[in-house]
Amino acid sequence: MSCELLPYGRSRELIADLFGVPLSEGTLYRFLQAASGELGPTETALKGALGKAEVAHFDETGGRIEGKLRWFHIASTERLTHYAWHPRRGKIAMEAIGILPGFGGTACHDAWASYFAFAGPHSLCNGHHLRELAFLIERHGQAWAAEMATLLREAYRAVEAAKAQGERALDPATVEAFERRYRERIAEGYAANPPPERVPGRRGKGKQSPARNLLSRLSRYETETLRFLHDFRVPFDNNQAERDVRMLKVQQKVSGGFRSEAGASAFCRVRSYLSTARKQGHNVLEALVQLFRGQPLLLAPLPI
Repeated sequence: MSCELLPYGRSRELIADLFGVPLSEGTLYRFLQAASGELGPTETALKGALGKAEVAHFDETGGRIEGKLRWFHIASTERLTHYAWHPRRGKIAMEAIGILPGFGGTACHDAWASYFAFAGPHSLCNGHHLRELAFLIERHGQAWAAEMATLLREAYRAVEAAKAQGERALDPATVEAFERRYRERIAEGYAANPPPERVPGRRGKGKQSPARNLLSRLSRYETETLRFLHDFRVPFDNNQAERDVRMLKVQQKVSGGFRSEAGASAFCRVRSYLSTARKQGHNVLEALVQLFRGQPLLLAPLPI
C-alpha cells in the first residue's frame, strides 16, 4: 500500500482480515496502476505549484528498479511533495522531471553540483554542514570547526528569535558581525589545514583533506550557506526534503526494490498525492476513496 508502505503480500492479508475479501497481488497492482492513471492531471498541477513556490527543497536517493540502480528525486515544501524516478542522478534527470528548469524561487539542497546548473538563488543545508563539522571536531580535533558550528547555531537562534518577535529581518549590524566571524573562522580553518603537498612522481595536486573540502565549499558558497540570515523565508537546513526522502528509504527497507518501472512510476505518483494530502490536513483514507471514485482531492494551491 502506498500510504503505509506495505508490500503486496502483507496488503493482501490486511484487506482479507479487515474486509474478508481475498485479492491477488495482480489485482492490487492493477489498482495501483488505475490510481496512478487518475492522478495524471494532479501530478501536472503539483509540479506547476512547486515550480512557483518561493522556497522549495530538493534531494535525491538511490533505489533498485528491476535490480538496477536508479535515482528517486524529491521536490517538496511544507504543503507539497513530488516524487519521481530517473535512471540518472544529475542535471539530465532534473531537466526531464521538469520542476527545476523553470523554478524561480530559492532552491534548498545539499550542494550536489547538478543543482547549481539551474539559475536562481540557492540555499545550502546547514544540517549537513553541522554534521561535517562534528566529524572534524571528533575525529581531527579541529578548533575552527567547533567555532564555526557555534557560529552557525548562534545565527540560527538569532533568526528564530527575530521571527518569534514578528521581525522580518535582522538588523544590518548583526548580519555584518555574523558574516565577519564566518570569514574569520574560514581563515583559521585554512591556516590549520594547508594545501596537500605534491607527491613526487605523480601528476596534479594531492588529495584534499575532508577539512579543506568543507572549507572550499563554505568559502565558495558563503552567500548560499548564510542565505537564511538575509531571507527569513529560507530555512536553516534541508530537513523538509530529508524527511520526505526518509519515506522512500522506509519503502526500500520494507519491500526492497521495485519489480518494474511502471510500478515505481505509479508508486511515486500515488505517494506524491498522499503525502501532499496529509501535509494539507486531509484524511488519507478519504483521499484514497475520492481517488478511486475518479475525483481526487483538489489539493491547495493546485489549480486543477
